[in-house]
Parts: sequence; structure tokens; C-alpha cells
Amino acid sequence: MDAFQLYRMLVFATVVEQGSLTAAAMALNISRSMVSQHLKKLEQRLNCRLLNRTTRNISLTDNGREFFRNCAELLQLAKQAEQQRAPAPQRCLVLSVSRPRPILLKRYSSRYCPVFSNSSHTCN
Repeated sequence: MDAFQLYRMLVFATVVEQGSLTAAAMALNISRSMVSQHLKKLEQRLNCRLLNRTTRNISLTDNGREFFRNCAELLQLAKQAEQQRAPAPQRCLVLSVSRPRPILLKRYSSRYCPVFSNSSHTCN
């Protein structure tokens, strides 16, 4: 399996979730024509029809329903992996005070987030 095949699976799952090729195209920021091409290539590679398409409606075939369950599970696992690897946003409080009270700053910092006083530090 290559990256193109994984992307086609994403396109297919998005079509099913959005309910139309046009809505999927908008969600993926690609043209409706590209969505259609990806679906066609996916169906050719799998050698089965995944969607019944008319000008007004799409519906899953039995093969499409089973394939969608697998695609949805795979995409959910990918999203979870990405979220686990993403660093949590770092928050801090920057104060500009004439007479900082170290004990108060230390308590706040230990409970909530890093605190810097007199704008001499920056947080990233």
C-alpha cells in the first residue's frame, strides 16, 4: 500500500461522512472532479464498487459499507497517533510589576503555569 492509496481511503471516508462528493471536496479543499477520480481509482484497485452514485444521491454498497468501517477505524487510529505526538500548548503568565512577591508567584506557577515578572522573560 502506498500513500496515494491511503489518501484515496481518506477521500472515500470523507465522501461517506459528508454525504456528497461536493461536500467532501470542500472539506478536503480539492475539486469535485478530483474526488471522483480518487474514488474511481480506489474502486479499480479494489476491483469492486464502493458507492452507488446518481446525479442526486450516493449510497454505500455492501462492499462499501464494510470498507468504510475499516477506513474509519484506520483514520481514527491515525488521528489518535497524531494527537498523542503533538506537544501540548505551553501557557504562561507574564507580569509587569514594580515589586514582585516571589512567594505568590511561586504558588501560582506551581499550580497553574509558569510566571515571569517584569517582562524580562518571554514564554514560547
